[in-house]
Amino acid sequence: MRQEHRGVSVRRFAMTRFGRGSTTGRLADFLSFHLSVTWAMVRSGDVDVLFVESTPPLLVVAGSLAARLKGVPMVHVVQDLYPDVAEALGVLRRGSLLARALRRLNTWALRGATRIVVLGDDMAAALESYGIRDGKVTVIPNWADLAALAAPSEEVLALRQAWGVAGKRVAMYSGNFGLAHSFEEVLGAAERLRYRRDIAFLCVGDGAQWGALREAARDRGLDNIRFEPYQERARLGISLSVADVHIITQKPETLGLVVPSKVYGILAVGRPVVFAGPDRSEVARTIAACGAGQTVPPGDAVALSDGLLTYLDDSEKARRAGEAGRLWMEREGDRRHRTGAYRRLFEEVVEKGR
Repeated sequence: MRQEHRGVSVRRFAMTRFGRGSTTGRLADFLSFHLSVTWAMVRSGDVDVLFVESTPPLLVVAGSLAARLKGVPMVHVVQDLYPDVAEALGVLRRGSLLARALRRLNTWALRGATRIVVLGDDMAAALESYGIRDGKVTVIPNWADLAALAAPSEEVLALRQAWGVAGKRVAMYSGNFGLAHSFEEVLGAAERLRYRRDIAFLCVGDGAQWGALREAARDRGLDNIRFEPYQERARLGISLSVADVHIITQKPETLGLVVPSKVYGILAVGRPVVFAGPDRSEVARTIAACGAGQTVPPGDAVALSDGLLTYLDDSEKARRAGEAGRLWMEREGDRRHRTGAYRRLFEEVVEKGR
């Protein structure tokens, strides 16, 4: 199918749709997608540059093959570094035959890229293990759209009422409850603060650990944690603004392999954040740069709860931290800044290829 969206020509292509019901079906979907997109790229006619994401896994292999066949430059953006993140999280056995084969394939594809975009300096350092050191790596962090995240106060109050947290101080984890994030410290913090009936924890989203987290909260009798599903994108700013302080977590073994980009939406709505994760990560660096929160050791429920109380018990400190984050986003983290960096990169790549 072809369509026009806001002046951009979009082409969609066929693939199987078995879904997640079986391993065979998922594998068929994965393979059919890669074959279809490779064929589409090869037959795409004259292009100036191929831009390839890292999701689904190993899409860069298809992009690198197409770029070499067409003789055009390829820009690859690494949102998650595969297969490294799968090994770090135990999805793939580290050093197994499959893991080594996928790494060789990924190395071949990465070295064929004209430029590689990563989300932070920690991810750039991780790419050194692939022998990528010749200046082809560019750091362009993710972003948030400040205008799209505007949140009328009356709608925020209405959602607080609907979620049963009106009149409470709210600590929120919002987004993907995936394998790269740890939640034991979130449960521990809620348990330490359960005596504070004026404080509520909100978990908003879904993901691989969503069900287990809900079950653990129920087993511990943590009635101060509420669970709500993903919100429509148009209402994301309102949802994020319900919180007085936000929580982000990242497992230390994923340093340089993923970047929890939810931080930019949090800063955009002017809320402070407590990050339980590696202090050398992009999220920790961003929080320190704008003064919008603090980083605490991953897995430490005491440090997390103390960090949350810093803002839950001091509304003026929370306001100043949130305002600092919002101002930083206006200067550096808004959509227009990041997409402008991509445009300059594309122009540079195309100019050098002429």
